[in-house]
Amino acid sequence: MAAWPNPYLPLLLIAALLAFEDWLSTPSCSGGSPALHPASGDLRAMLVADLMLLGSDATYADRFFRYHLMSKLITKSIQTTNPDIIIVLGDISAKGSEQSESKWVAVLEQFEGILGQYSSLPIHIVLGDKDVGGCLSLDGKLVHRMANHLPGLDSSGCGAFEISNTSFLSLNAIALLCGDNALRFGVEKVMEMESHRFQRKSGDDGTRLYDRLHTLPANSTQYILQALKPRIIFSAHAHSFSDYTHADGTREVTVPAMTWKKSGVPGFVIATFGQKGTVSVNCCSLAQEWYTMTGYSAFLFLTALAVRWSHWM
Repeated sequence: MAAWPNPYLPLLLIAALLAFEDWLSTPSCSGGSPALHPASGDLRAMLVADLMLLGSDATYADRFFRYHLMSKLITKSIQTTNPDIIIVLGDISAKGSEQSESKWVAVLEQFEGILGQYSSLPIHIVLGDKDVGGCLSLDGKLVHRMANHLPGLDSSGCGAFEISNTSFLSLNAIALLCGDNALRFGVEKVMEMESHRFQRKSGDDGTRLYDRLHTLPANSTQYILQALKPRIIFSAHAHSFSDYTHADGTREVTVPAMTWKKSGVPGFVIATFGQKGTVSVNCCSLAQEWYTMTGYSAFLFLTALAVRWSHWM
């Protein structure tokens, strides 16, 4: 029977694999990794987008390779950045608008499995165009059925919540972008109600707010800026990171895609909301797919070489 030329060689190979996987799954963040524990009273949010999960339609390669690695990447990122909440900015599904309700539930369960022990964190999921379809196929009944499985969303696909004295409002951007449709009225009603609430909190009585909403230009970005006057906007689906300040001073951050299918460099954003109204943003990048393929291929080659060497001895 052939024996290993060095009894410690298998241990060295395993140690090398574990070290490689730890390096592979550790995110690289702009400005350095955020402190493990934010200052007392601060809120830290992890924002991801475009996960493009396939649920029960996933291939074996997706299930046993891509999603396995995605789970490692996400859980390591959560360990490294220690967020208080996870926000998914749409397109959690690759083709949700084409799937039955049971397959949509399978996608959500798949995401829960990817998060593993961190699925107990507060999670808010926004619907994207891959989830509900584009303008030609936008269906209010489909949006309502999907939103029923996402706590925090109403029948129009919008949601509002507050955590650690920070208020969040998620909008069904597809309904706004697609012009006249049945869902748009529901989104506008949400914006109107939230605008009144924000005005009351800031001491403004909100006079003539409803009239102002209906005299704004058709451009959805200006519509949101003028109606809500947000401190910061997070958007996605450009598949790359950007940090832009609008003419009125509103900051808009675009979150990169969290998948190899849409971008060569997957990533996410960590936003820390300070008690004094400050918001710090870190863009974190993950390993490219070819790094992963090369690393695992090299490990398999070295293992095969070691086995072959043992037969020569």
